[in-house]
Amino acid sequence: MIKGIKDAQFIEEFLMLHRNEVYRQSDLLRLIDWKISLKLNNINQYDILFEDHYLQSFRIKICCNELPTCANLKKRKPDLYDENWRCNFCKIEEETFDHFWKCSKIQNVVQDILKRLKIFLVKIIQEYSRDDIDTQELKGKINEFGMWDIGCLYDFTFLMKNQVSCQLIELLRCYKITEEKLLYKVLKQITGGVLLEFKVLIWEPRNGLQIKEEKRCGISGKDKKAKSHSKRTEVGVKDVGCNILESNWNKWNDLAFHRGGH
Repeated sequence: MIKGIKDAQFIEEFLMLHRNEVYRQSDLLRLIDWKISLKLNNINQYDILFEDHYLQSFRIKICCNELPTCANLKKRKPDLYDENWRCNFCKIEEETFDHFWKCSKIQNVVQDILKRLKIFLVKIIQEYSRDDIDTQELKGKINEFGMWDIGCLYDFTFLMKNQVSCQLIELLRCYKITEEKLLYKVLKQITGGVLLEFKVLIWEPRNGLQIKEEKRCGISGKDKKAKSHSKRTEVGVKDVGCNILESNWNKWNDLAFHRGGH
């Protein structure tokens, strides 16, 4: 009983963090199949291959808004990163995870990712469905998804967080992709593919630009690892350790999943 109370307190505290504000939006919650999404997270947590562990950690940082974007770096180390640090691509807007998808300088990359994801969805459904498929009809159904509208309540970037829409699940079931192991196999390929595209085509080029700018400003690796002593550090902002962050995220998924989701 005591353990149950502590678990409930942990879930409540975790959900009340500002970075987890998304989970308190009732309209959004209804668009996501949480039972499947939470199980997908649990599968990734326990069945992950060693070589995929970095990608899983990368996913968790996105889920918890802990990627070292300029917006986060300014909060963690204001003595190194002042207010002039902006998006590494456009040099104008605040650099956040959400901004990357709207950044004017990389819209061609974003549109290529969207295009390839649509093609991949058609291909994977054709591969695993037991139905004879009308390809044009399938393409039409995929194009009708609301998630292609970047910035809407639920867009395709949620797939990187293993948060799968009810609309996508309904489409897979419509084409007889219903057997549990097969369903999760297909979903892991979809969510993993989107995550890898972002990492390779946007995040890694961004890191290259960030390193060049840091060198120009005389910021060394030693400086970045040093603890910030600036009085401008925001109250409550912590440079969360990767292991602690991952542990808390996995624990939350564990508890939420075994209690039937949201």
